[in-house]
Formats: sequence, C-alpha cells, structure tokens
Amino acid sequence: MKASRERAKEAMRVLTFVFERFGEHELSNHAAAGAYAFLLSATPALLIVAALAGPFLSLFHGGAQVWSGFLARALGGLARTDRLSRIYSPRIGAVAAVVASLSLVWAARLFILTVQRGLRVVWGVSPLEKPLRDNVLTFALEFAALFFAIVALGAGEATSFFLDYLAPVVGAQVTALSRLVVHAVPGVILFAYVFFTYRFIPPRGPRNRIAVVASLAAILVYAIVGTLLSWAINRTHYDLVYGVLGGLVVLLLKVWLFFMVYFYCAELAFILERYDSLLFARFIRASRAGGKKAGKGLFGRPERLLARYGRRFETGEIIFRRGDGGDDAFFLLAGEIGVWLDEGRGGSMVSTIRSGELFGEIAHLIGESRTATLVAATACEVVILPPAIFDRLLSTDSLVSRRVIDLLSQRLKASNLRFETGGHETP
Repeated sequence: MKASRERAKEAMRVLTFVFERFGEHELSNHAAAGAYAFLLSATPALLIVAALAGPFLSLFHGGAQVWSGFLARALGGLARTDRLSRIYSPRIGAVAAVVASLSLVWAARLFILTVQRGLRVVWGVSPLEKPLRDNVLTFALEFAALFFAIVALGAGEATSFFLDYLAPVVGAQVTALSRLVVHAVPGVILFAYVFFTYRFIPPRGPRNRIAVVASLAAILVYAIVGTLLSWAINRTHYDLVYGVLGGLVVLLLKVWLFFMVYFYCAELAFILERYDSLLFARFIRASRAGGKKAGKGLFGRPERLLARYGRRFETGEIIFRRGDGGDDAFFLLAGEIGVWLDEGRGGSMVSTIRSGELFGEIAHLIGESRTATLVAATACEVVILPPAIFDRLLSTDSLVSRRVIDLLSQRLKASNLRFETGGHETP
C-alpha cells in the first residue's frame, strides 16, 4: 500500500512539473505557430504528390478520378474534383509542382524553426549556443520532413488505390488487414519524427530510453484525445458556419492539438531526464518557512531522494576531513554539523551547519580538496548530491543558485573576518 501511494505521488509530481513548465514557457504560442506552419505546407505537399502521381495513375482505369477525390476530401470545400483533375495534364502538372515546391520549402522551414525554438525553450538552450549545428540541422530536418511527408502521402494513397483495385481478387479480409497496416504507417512515421526531434534537436537532449518513452506518450495521448475530438466535432456544423473553410478549421484544430501534446511531452522528456535535480530543488522550496501546505505535502519529504542519496550519520561521526578529495555536494535534512578547521586536540570549531543548509559545494565549484573537517554534532540525515545532479540543480533552479551564491559570499566574508582577527572570531 505504501509503495502504491509513493508511486501515485511520483506521478503527481511529474504531472505538476509538466503543467507548471508548459505554462511558464508559454508553449501554447509555439503550438499555434506550428499548426499554422503545418497548414501552409499541407496543400503544397498534396499538389506535389498529385503532380507526381498523375502520369502513374493515368495508366490505370479511374486512377486520376480516385486521386482527385482524395485531394477533394483533404482540401474540403476549397477544391472541386473537376478542377483538381486538370492538374494531371502535363503542362499544368509541371507548373503546379514547381510553384508548390517553392511554397513547400518556405512553409517547411517555418515549420522546423517553430519546432526548434519550442524545444530550445523547453531545454533552456540559447539560440546562439551552437549556430552552425542549428543551421545545418534545420536544413537537414527541413528536407527530411519534406521527403518523408511526400513519400508517406504518396505511398499511403497508392496503397489504398491498389487495395481497392485488388479487392475482388484477394478477398475482403486480406484487404481489410492490409488497410489496417496502411493506417498504422502514419503513426510509425509520426513516432519517428517525434523521437528524432526530441533526441537530436536539443544540444544536450534526453537519453534514448527517455526519448522513446516521451515519444510513445505523445503518440498515445494524441491518438486518444484526437479520437475523442473527432467524435465530438460535427463537420456539418463547421461547414455551415465557415462555409468552404469548415474543413480547414477542423484540420487546423487537430494539428494544434497535436502540437500541444507534442510540447507537453517534450517537457515530460526534460523532466524525466532531470527529475532528481528538479525534485530536490522543489524539496528545498517546500522546506522553507512559509512554504505552501500543498507543496509541502507533495514535495516535503520525497522518499526517492532519501532512498537514492540519503545517508544517516551518528553523533561524532566524521562526514569528511579537511584535505579529502571528492566533489559531491550535501544537504542537511535534520541535525547539526560542526565545522572544524583542524580535527582533534588543538582544533577549533568555527561554525555550525543546521538543517536546511547546503554544504560541501565549494570543493566541487572550485575543483579543490575539502577546506574543513565536518563532524556530526548530533544524529544527522544528509542528502549527498553527485556532481551531475548538483550541476543540473544550479542550471535549472534560480532560487537554489542564488542560495549557493549567498552561502559562498557569507563564508568568504566569515573567512576574511577570521583572518583579520587571527582565527578567534566565529561567524
């Protein structure tokens, strides 16, 4: 029962982080921009596929009419089947392909830049951090997205056409199974796109395992929510209100929904990658006097941190000695620790560390050995933070960074005071 409650709390913590960061980063604006860019690129992509497919489909009886019907369904009231069929003429098809290609390149670049900027916000990456890498990656993603979009559209519709053409021969059951496989292909391509962008667009992106988990979550959530949205939307009502733009409005809504889910799960990938450091930062906030009661209940004593990094020291036990190596940082959960310049006879205790304080961070920050000996004055509970966790903590939480700066300045001031008074004054 206790383990189940702790797992439920972990899930609540993760969801809290996701919703907080999504709102703080205003990613709904990036989702809207992504939907707009996709909308601009969708029609040119369809026209290119139609222009390329025209000569091939003309070899089959009724092929052009089938493809024109697909375009009419995709474009809604913006197109008429009799007009779309004209793009299969060689002259109009070539012109349409050239114009659509130019439009598609521009729209695809806008689409990719929107994704890049949104992920930079999620991962806290400066746009100028690696400009050459980002520009090369932008062009690579742009052409890859164009290629796979066109191939997916063309292959999907060509397969559907052949299944309809061969249905009387192979039978209805085989056709239905094949059609199910065809419908799964866009989901696989979408998963590959989400995984690739999560994993490789941020300069320090998540590990493969986390990128896979976040990508699967994005596809699954979108499939569920998108299905519910399709059931709820009455296309006839939109056509009645918006006229020929009804289908466009519905498409834009679905694409916007996908990008909302996409950026939510991008935040999920960031949180899973840096969860321990984020959890520790929130624990420090919750443990402060005056912290919100709800925050203390959810983040007040996370068992995950205690199980992974917690350690108990008994009274008189040495935590580390002056001159020791090591770059771990420490946080005192409970108890008191004495700070000694020299351990043993003739030594002097210069200060006391109390619960709620960080210590041991100087050796990590300046890359030198320990500057004092720390001895447990009472029984103590300590969280030992590995260097990677501590560095992420400083980079992701401004409050902790300011507290570390304040501690360093106070200790520098105390050291100067001891030096001026011959070591007899304690802070």
